Amino acid sequence: MVLSKAALLSLAALPATQAFFLIPCWPLSTQRLDPIVYPGEPASHLHSIVGGKAFAPVMDYNTTQTSECTTCMVSKDKSNYWVASLFHQNGDSFELVPQHGSASLYYLNEKTRLGSGEKMEPLPVGLRMLAGDPEKRSGSQAFEDQAINYKCLNYKGTPTDSKGFPDQNCPDGLRAEVTFPSCWDGVNLDSDDHQSHMAYPTVTFEAGACPSTHPHHLVTVKMEVIFKTFDFPFSGKNPFVWSTGDPTGFGLHADLLMGWDYDLLSRAVEQCDNPSGRIQDCAPFAGLIPESQVYLDPKTCEIDSYVNEDYSGKLSKLPGCNTIEFGPGRASKQNCADGASLKGDWSDYTGGIAGAVNSIGNHISSAVAGIFPGSGAAPTGAPAQFYEKPAGDAAPAPEAAKAVPSVHADANGNVVTDWVYVTETVTVTGAAPASTGGWNDAAKRDAEEHIHKHRGHARRSF
Repeated sequence: MVLSKAALLSLAALPATQAFFLIPCWPLSTQRLDPIVYPGEPASHLHSIVGGKAFAPVMDYNTTQTSECTTCMVSKDKSNYWVASLFHQNGDSFELVPQHGSASLYYLNEKTRLGSGEKMEPLPVGLRMLAGDPEKRSGSQAFEDQAINYKCLNYKGTPTDSKGFPDQNCPDGLRAEVTFPSCWDGVNLDSDDHQSHMAYPTVTFEAGACPSTHPHHLVTVKMEVIFKTFDFPFSGKNPFVWSTGDPTGFGLHADLLMGWDYDLLSRAVEQCDNPSGRIQDCAPFAGLIPESQVYLDPKTCEIDSYVNEDYSGKLSKLPGCNTIEFGPGRASKQNCADGASLKGDWSDYTGGIAGAVNSIGNHISSAVAGIFPGSGAAPTGAPAQFYEKPAGDAAPAPEAAKAVPSVHADANGNVVTDWVYVTETVTVTGAAPASTGGWNDAAKRDAEEHIHKHRGHARRSF
């Protein structure tokens, strides 16, 4: 996208820091399951999943609400979020790279992200969306490509950013970052490609007015996951590959299935403007943050695999039919069970977007109960087809943010959450940046460098 002079002026006026609230989410499961893209069957590739325990081969909003627990640190966020799993390739063998600590789900809600006359809205009940493209093997200046980023973590030096996998050793892990589109068409909770009902804003991929085709400006969600790449040898070039068979990194993608208590999320989007970003400083979350049981012992909330498949140890191939393709053209689309099958009977799922709306609620209760006795039963019915704003929902006044957080792992294997105040000055001179990880990344880099010198509180081990 080529930015006009007006767009560049708008870009220069964007906030240098941001208001947000950050939800840490521990791993829930790793399995070849994707109820958005591959409902009722094994997914084409392995995923690393966080969020509500009701995650299943087919599910809707009602399903999420039956979760007995969630790995996210606000108990009424029963959403699920997932990314492709990362593998280390050594010759002809592949080994799963574990997630390091909690994933970070940023809800970026400062009002200066909005265009003139826009109101920031919460995610609608039952929203499902995909950010990124698993078949990409090269990047571009399109916002959907700029919305992915990698940070090579090095707490004894300077972290570096890239759009594809970095060809360098990352001593403190590799962080994958995906920003979801925030402009909604106001009608569809999903679409055939799981993307067309959403769009990125018109100034940057995370700020500016929404296009007229997608006029509802939602809170921006950004997902960050750190992987333990430091546990594997590095010999001068990138040895890692996504479970899709992507060795370039340009196919980074993430999925979101909304499972929030809607009223709670609405209040959080309007009220959680503390510059710390801490959920403890957000009044609507009072009493909803676990006593630290899940945070200190993440395995108190996890699920067994629905897929009959073993991906442990060293594998001779990636799970599924995912061959290594370097590009730069698009990779071939892969989708085969490759001998894997789902536990339970999902045969009455009707498939497609209509099937997702009409049949899931009636189906999932008996299917889950048959596989995992004692699991909560999902109520019948489907999520709302249209989003309705709560009555009397007035637009809040713009708020200025003053800080950014860092959630990371140190060299000793501890997951560290630090909160620091930073100041950033953004100057735009004649052209938009060709490749950025977001207009807030300079502040985050400053924060990480500051944290390296002054860290040590809010520390948790995984």
